Amino acid sequence: MEKENKVRVPKPWEAISVFLLILFVITVCNVFLAVDVQISLLVAVILSSIFALYLGYSLADIEKMIVKGLEGCCHVSMFNMFITLIIASWTACGIIPYIIYLGLGWITPAILPVMACLLCTVMSLITGSSWTTAGTFGIAFVSIGLSMNIPVGLVAGAVVSGALFGDKQSPLSETTVLAAGVSKTDLFRHVASMRYTSVPAIIIAILAYTIMGFHYAGSGNVDLSEVENIRTTLASIFHFTPLLLLVPAALIVLLMKKVNSTACLFFAVISSTLICIFYQGVEIFQISLILMDGLKVESGINFIDELCSRGGLNTAWWIISLIMFGYAMSQILIETKVFDVVVGVIVSHAKSVRGTVLATLATGLILNAGTATPYVPPLLTGTMFRDRYDKLGVDRCVLSRTIEDATTIPLLVPWESNAMFFCSLLGCTFGELYPNFIMGYLCPILSVFCAVTGFGILYTNGRKGWGKDKYHPDIDTPISAEGTLHYYQEEGEE
Repeated sequence: MEKENKVRVPKPWEAISVFLLILFVITVCNVFLAVDVQISLLVAVILSSIFALYLGYSLADIEKMIVKGLEGCCHVSMFNMFITLIIASWTACGIIPYIIYLGLGWITPAILPVMACLLCTVMSLITGSSWTTAGTFGIAFVSIGLSMNIPVGLVAGAVVSGALFGDKQSPLSETTVLAAGVSKTDLFRHVASMRYTSVPAIIIAILAYTIMGFHYAGSGNVDLSEVENIRTTLASIFHFTPLLLLVPAALIVLLMKKVNSTACLFFAVISSTLICIFYQGVEIFQISLILMDGLKVESGINFIDELCSRGGLNTAWWIISLIMFGYAMSQILIETKVFDVVVGVIVSHAKSVRGTVLATLATGLILNAGTATPYVPPLLTGTMFRDRYDKLGVDRCVLSRTIEDATTIPLLVPWESNAMFFCSLLGCTFGELYPNFIMGYLCPILSVFCAVTGFGILYTNGRKGWGKDKYHPDIDTPISAEGTLHYYQEEGEE
């Protein structure tokens, strides 16, 4: 009991200092020292643990925190492993090479970035999964771009912009459902409210990718003979038929029917494995090697050899280790109430509608940068603020929209799980991706615009905009993050 009494909540200056220190150390390690992200996150875990000891927690307590964090990343890690298996099996059975073969036949450098954005939008909208979209069509577009000497960051940015926009607008997306659920907002009303930020963002992004595409149209970097050589070589390695597209079509249908996502991914792996054996002529004993290390091809063309070597379980361990360290760090900061205090400082000064919306955005962005997970920030932000929105008479769809703009769209830091996944999958660095990820920084900016101008601010009485934005000193400071999580669980929400 004495040990428990020694444990204390950090003071505001302590919580803010340690949070900024961790962000600073990770940034310096990655940007200036070129240290592997895993090592920088390990340092962050050590710093978080030292701070926990400073607050009175024991080594046994810290171990429990880390274990709890690792338990929380199991779902994300499993999904990532399935994606790497799909990439390996879809490559070996010819699905991804066939899509690239078709794309090289009619896609030009001028339209490639915008087509990548548009088609990934449609795919993600239908399936509700940005990860599945990036792991299939996204890889194909990046590969086509590389063959045309288009920077990988540009195509990757277009892919991720389209994939995440479609994900946010799809009622099948689990994070979209989560944002609406924690805000207790009708799902379709939530999706409709996002037209104020995400729709303008994707329109601007499409225009930008169109302009950037035309820049490469006249660059003279594309060797058409080389492109045709790639197509010919792909056709000589794999047996191509339009029937190969039945597998991704079936996957889309299953996801639309809301079949369990794990079952859908399992189907994608099994069906493509059977095609490898019975259509592409891959020997059974080679299948396990392909699923572990990816397909190995020696065609004499570097582009094809690199393309075919993608995927396999061994490529998943790198990102899984990142996710594990990120979740461990975030769990320590949650358990020691660092986030409670940091967020509490922000929201305690939000007494008006404008201030509350901005505080919601700031809270979500901080939690997104600090926790490295797309699931905890929406949960905590939504449960913290929904009662305050009710007291101010603001429609909760404004809350759910702001949560999406702050927590599930922007990839603010390289250790965030979405950022790590997309960069690893598409073969680019965070520095290459983010300047071209137009959706990522436009959505928070447009959310600030709405907060400042009153555009898109809806009230429960049907009024729109600010009118007279009154200061409400009697608005209570929201309960802590720990309290909201407890409250959330008590209410039995999912």
